[in-house]
Amino acid sequence: MGVEFEYNGTLRQHHQARVRELRITLVQVMLGMVRNKRITSGYRIVGRYAAMKKEKGSGRAIIATVREIAQEMRAPLTAA
Repeated sequence: MGVEFEYNGTLRQHHQARVRELRITLVQVMLGMVRNKRITSGYRIVGRYAAMKKEKGSGRAIIATVREIAQEMRAPLTAA
């Protein structure tokens, strides 16, 4: 049960824009965490980023880490 939405072009475009904004925001958050090593050096997510950076390079490691953050954010939101 829940609210049913009619997915027309306008609603879909609006949803895609919000997802894009969220993705950009998460990348900026991750970049800030990487730059501010004095405070975030003990965070597990920054440690995972550092390990991936050695294998994949900094750009791909940031995107992969952001995907992990997004999955962790999505899990409790979609749990029934």
